[in-house]
Amino acid sequence: MLTVGVTLRSIVIGLILIPVNCFWVVIAEIMWYSGEPTTISLFYNVIFILTLLILGNLAVRRFKPAWALTPPEILVVYTMLAIASALCGHDMLEILVPILSHLYRYAPIEGRFREILPYIPDWLVVKDPAALQSAYIGQESMYRAENLVPWLGPLAWWSRRSRNSRWSCRCRRGPRFVRRKARFRCIRSTRTGSVLPPYRRTG
Repeated sequence: MLTVGVTLRSIVIGLILIPVNCFWVVIAEIMWYSGEPTTISLFYNVIFILTLLILGNLAVRRFKPAWALTPPEILVVYTMLAIASALCGHDMLEILVPILSHLYRYAPIEGRFREILPYIPDWLVVKDPAALQSAYIGQESMYRAENLVPWLGPLAWWSRRSRNSRWSCRCRRGPRFVRRKARFRCIRSTRTGSVLPPYRRTG
């Protein structure tokens, strides 16, 4: 009998561990710029945290078996940490934030940037000089309205784009997609009855 893994406690544990996990990723990939935990197929930061969680779960199981996490619940925690690592890691949010600000920040220095500025929608990038100065120089709170508000619009649009990408990846694996893919990519030969790719069709 299968046990449901998406329980309240598995979600709570995942939410508690996500900030610790993301802090590790950001420190390693931005400040230390070494290790790069999200550039390999298995995120070792997630595996390490999961190992500690499993060891702790074994101790709990020994003294309070009813409190121990089930394997599906541990899988839920692993999934949450892996997705969070992918979103905050290299080639995602770590690259997206500079994309939002780099163009207008360095346009006065890089002359050729001005050639493409007319083609960039204002709602996709941050162009407020005060907000850019605060982000790149620091020394003041990012939560001040003049520093935070210019980022909200572009972040909302890019978050929507990221959400749509994840949703499309989820939907494209449904049965309808599989059937359509098989119909468009394969041709049944009337002579042999075999399924052949289109580029191998003859006669």
